[in-house]
Amino acid sequence: TELFNKSIAINNNQLEPYRGLGLVYFNKAVADLQAAANVPMEDQAGYDKLIAQSNEHFKQAIPHFKKALEIKDNDFSSLKALTTIYSKLQMKEEYQATSAKLQQLLQK
Repeated sequence: TELFNKSIAINNNQLEPYRGLGLVYFNKAVADLQAAANVPMEDQAGYDKLIAQSNEHFKQAIPHFKKALEIKDNDFSSLKALTTIYSKLQMKEEYQATSAKLQQLLQK
């Protein structure tokens, strides 16, 4: 994350560092979900902790992907990631908006 932040400090109109930061948190969230899937059934507290951690990482990714979309409105990767995040976090209105925009891109 340090290199992405340095890149942003030099030029804050670059798409890649914002997308990169978003992916760092997104990938952490996915890793937490995978770890939660392997928690023994009798360890509900451990499972809940990993799910909460995953949700927090997804939330941390959102502003970075949104900033990427400010720079490049139709950035497929950022839209796809946000659609997944909004689905996982049950953010219905946001999910519907990004999903519709993603569908428009796929139809072009």
